[in-house]
This record gives sequence, C-alpha cells and structure tokens, in this order.
Amino acid sequence: MYIDLWRGIMIIIAVHIAVLLIVLLGKNKPYRVQRRFAKALTSIVVSYILLAVFTFVLMTPRYVSSEASSLMFVTSLILPPISWFLVIRYWSEE
Repeated sequence: MYIDLWRGIMIIIAVHIAVLLIVLLGKNKPYRVQRRFAKALTSIVVSYILLAVFTFVLMTPRYVSSEASSLMFVTSLILPPISWFLVIRYWSEE
C-alpha cells in the first residue's frame, strides 16, 4: 500500500489522538494504573518513531511519498516532548 500525503496525515492524527487519550485517561488515577498507562504511552511513541524512521530511510521512493515521510519524521521528533509535557502537566499531584 502506498502512503501518500493524505494517509500520512491520517497516521499522524491517529497517533496524536491516541497519545492525548492515554494522557487524559490516566489523569487522577492511582500510581499503579498510571504506570500501565505510561507503558502504553511509551510503546505508542516508540512504535511511531520506529515507523517514521523506517519509512523515511528505507521506504521513501517506492512505498511512501517524500512529503509524507518527511512530515512523519518531523512529527516523530516532536511527539516525545509533547507527550512528556502532557504527562507532567496532567499527572502531577497538586
């Protein structure tokens, strides 16, 4: 399946919505539950980074458009700081 710019944007939106949902669902939960949410959040972020790097380096000319791979690569660099900020903002005890 060829990933054009539209499909790349849909992948980016889905990953960001998943991160936001996990952060918001983990708000005001006990520490043990938040640890499980943190593991899920880490696995989503790492999987997305690996997908973006893999498509950017190996699959660009044949299976992915250069615009989609570049956009996914840039957003994979932005996603970890955003998720860390959201976790600190919403999971810190007041």
